[in-house]
Formats: sequence, structure tokens, C-alpha cells
Amino acid sequence: MSTFKYTITEYNQDLKTLKVDYDDGSWAQIQLREPLPTTKQDLDDIVKQYTASKEVMEARNNTANLDFITDLIGQETTAERKSMATPLTVNVDNSNPNEVIL
Repeated sequence: MSTFKYTITEYNQDLKTLKVDYDDGSWAQIQLREPLPTTKQDLDDIVKQYTASKEVMEARNNTANLDFITDLIGQETTAERKSMATPLTVNVDNSNPNEVIL
């Protein structure tokens, strides 16, 4: 499990909006909607939807050489669109049945 800290820095009670700062330097402007949270746990569940995922945090901390991306800035690239109607092939690693390889 990966934990994070957050601070509510602004709250507009009339508009039901929050500004939340996360410990990784990111932030979110959250519009609360029905059903409105009634407990801190409800609010935590909403706030964590807007923080970076574990995979994003791992990528931020990865030191892989991505310098090739800089060379692609401003260059038009052609790529093939994928269809949502095409079934997704999923490979399962039998040594770890909880892990799915896409």
C-alpha cells in the first residue's frame, strides 16, 4: 500500500468546492457532488481519486533515460488508432496470478 498526505487549502461551502494540496507537490480542485460526504472517510475516498496513482509515482521516481522524447517535440507522428470494439488480449503470469500483463 502506498500512502500520501493531503491538505485542504480552500473550501467554498456555497459551491461545494475544495482545493487540495498533495505531498508530492500536485493539487486538485474538487467539485463535490451527490452523494455529499458525511464523514472524514467519505471525504478521504473522494480526495484519493484525484491523487497520482502508485504507478505514476513510481514513474516519477524512475531514472529511465527518456531523452529521446525531447527530440520528438514539434514533430508530427502518425500512429494507428485502436478500436474499443476489439477485444483486449490479456496474458496472465501463472507464477503471480494477481498480476496481469497487458
